[in-house]
Amino acid sequence: MSAEGGDASIVNCTFADNALAGQWDNVIRAVGGQDYAERNPEGKYATYPGSSTYVNCLFSGNTRSGGNPADLCVDFAATTDHGENHLALSNCFYTAGLGIPAGVVTNAIVCGNAKFNAGKFEEAPYYTLLHASKARNAGLAMPWMDAATDLAGNPRLLEAKPDIGCYESVLPGFGLLLMLR
Repeated sequence: MSAEGGDASIVNCTFADNALAGQWDNVIRAVGGQDYAERNPEGKYATYPGSSTYVNCLFSGNTRSGGNPADLCVDFAATTDHGENHLALSNCFYTAGLGIPAGVVTNAIVCGNAKFNAGKFEEAPYYTLLHASKARNAGLAMPWMDAATDLAGNPRLLEAKPDIGCYESVLPGFGLLLMLR
């Protein structure tokens, strides 16, 4: 995901199981947009500031070239040739152990194993969260969500807070079953 030289808000997205490759081997790239018509004194293309905000986004199972983990691999430059760059992550989820660069504004970041449905319940999408996931009910509720639905058509707010990612967890919970005769 790259927002270069402009502003972008990315909300309730799931970035999962991607194999990253190529020149920019990153999940999020926020280094400033390039103006290919203008070069700076060093002969490099000029870069311009931008602002990217990620809210309720889930990053899981992504890898870089060679299979190295890259759930939330961020290429971030706080300054560009023509001003400051801004990157903010709010109520996002990523696998523990992968760092966030200095200068990135964070709020309510959740780390751990995403625990996807992954085919356990055929009627639910693959990337629906299981009830045991730390990303379940960990999102930021926004006013527009009262009438919104997730990608599967389920209400975005099933409980007080939305799930992080693109699906709300509607999988059956586990409990006790008593059978009496």
